[in-house]
Amino acid sequence: MQLTPDSLSADLYRTIQRLESDRERHAREIAAIDAILAEVSKAVSSLQGSAGLERTGMADVAPVLESLNVNVYRRGKFEQTGERSVLAFIAREGNPDTSRINLHWRSEGRRGSANVILLRLLKSGAIVREADDLVRGSRYRVAPVVQSGDGAATQSVAPAIPTDAVSSFEPQI
Repeated sequence: MQLTPDSLSADLYRTIQRLESDRERHAREIAAIDAILAEVSKAVSSLQGSAGLERTGMADVAPVLESLNVNVYRRGKFEQTGERSVLAFIAREGNPDTSRINLHWRSEGRRGSANVILLRLLKSGAIVREADDLVRGSRYRVAPVVQSGDGAATQSVAPAIPTDAVSSFEPQI
């Protein structure tokens, strides 16, 4: 079949019509997506538990959020503070390593890891870090309690890292 100006213009006209139709359909779909995202954004920004949804009139959005697996972070409420929990675990276990402490941390339903708490307890002198080549990380034990001159019992403040193991760090460029 030979291409003539008439067949080219008819073919071009059909192509343009199809593209315009596709463009209108895509514009409608984008508008629908934008409307859904606006509702979800409004619902997520106003979430403060289920009471927040009812207060904002968005209670009907909760099932939609659940079906989308949108989890709202809620701060945990625990019987003990993180420091007390980790300190009690170390005292009970005797000499646990970092991974056992983090397993205990997560077993209580806490998020993340206990590493920040371990550092805080180390800096306060409540626990002592011990290097152990057999495990990844370190082992920890409760710092010994010493009697001061006035008879008051205090925890000894042991350095978190032995001073002979600290070397000057110079970045290599």
